[in-house]
Amino acid sequence: MKSRFLKLLVVLIAITVPFSAFAEGQAEAGGDEKITLGIALDQLNDPFWIGIQRGIEDAGKELGVELVMRTAEGDAVKQNSQINDMIAQGVDGIVSVYADSQSILQAVKACNDAGIPFVYCDRTLSSTADAEVAWGIATDNYALTKQGWEWMADYARTNGEKLYVIELVGALSDENVLRRSDGFKEVLDANSDIITLVQQVPTEWNLEKA
Repeated sequence: MKSRFLKLLVVLIAITVPFSAFAEGQAEAGGDEKITLGIALDQLNDPFWIGIQRGIEDAGKELGVELVMRTAEGDAVKQNSQINDMIAQGVDGIVSVYADSQSILQAVKACNDAGIPFVYCDRTLSSTADAEVAWGIATDNYALTKQGWEWMADYARTNGEKLYVIELVGALSDENVLRRSDGFKEVLDANSDIITLVQQVPTEWNLEKA
């Protein structure tokens, strides 16, 4: 049981961290027992998410892991239902790009109750008293956005320019969106003499709306 858990942990990390040759070798060394992972994606409406999907598929093939992959098409209720179906199928772990940071906690709790580790991918998710997240990988969107806007503010100040900004954000239920917006707001507050926020527009990750 312990060796299976360790193998599962390594596979979950390898699936969410591309190009992990070390993890691949460790997973292969863990034995011949088959591992099945549920992959619960939000949407495939952008080249970035298609790349995430392909990366997971490639890692699954390299590691000899069976994948049960579903896409929620932006519907949090649908995603929770898909994850519950995966649990019923007996998957060994769940990797998710969640559709909604609050709704997904119901699915995390269901995973906990079933003894299945839940791992987030790209969108940060914190454990709560009732829902424990096993692991995850995501970009530090706050620091990344803050650094980018600090460069823009320095450039504008050096060149005697002012910036008038329309902030297009994705879905406000996405933790990444909130972190990016916080990073921008910190730079905005520190440079209000040269940066003016004209409007913030939630796009719900809809390219046509943006």
